[in-house]
Amino acid sequence: MDQKVKKHTTKQRKNLTAKEIKRLVDKLQDGEAPTEIATEFGVTKACVYKYKKNLSETAMKVANVTTNQNRKSMKGPEYDLLDKALRVWFLQMRRQHIPVSLLMIQRKSLQLFGKIYPSGSFKGSKGYAFRFLSRNDFRPRKICGEKVSSNFDAAIKFKQQFRELIQKEGLKPEQKIMLGYFLR
Repeated sequence: MDQKVKKHTTKQRKNLTAKEIKRLVDKLQDGEAPTEIATEFGVTKACVYKYKKNLSETAMKVANVTTNQNRKSMKGPEYDLLDKALRVWFLQMRRQHIPVSLLMIQRKSLQLFGKIYPSGSFKGSKGYAFRFLSRNDFRPRKICGEKVSSNFDAAIKFKQQFRELIQKEGLKPEQKIMLGYFLR
């Protein structure tokens, strides 16, 4: 009565990144066998056949993923124009070394939404800001203490000009503090 119990093993679901899907689609278009492709990528044959069935649609989706190639979901933003405008604004802020917080992204998205879609409704939630950052592969950057955070030559020049201004005007210690406060 020794019966061997056969364990049912299921293959764990694997999500492919946009890069991997692009390679898979290229291999399908080159005429490689779906079985070989499935083995190479560690997915089921059914998954490969799904991509083969919708080859043109999949190829277009993968081609449109320009920002974050490591995303596993190819779902785009609900408001494409808003996302593009917000991306341009965000990159401008980064170029100017201006720190951008989630709250700033939320407020700017609301402002841009009002201009682009005047009759629509949009909350500009924290979740939207997080998804925007993820979709565009933007990562938080440390600003304090890094070279990006300041222009050392300008700081030295400012110190010198500040000293000259204090001497020229003959300011008292308490006036120096107030002047420094207003020049921030």
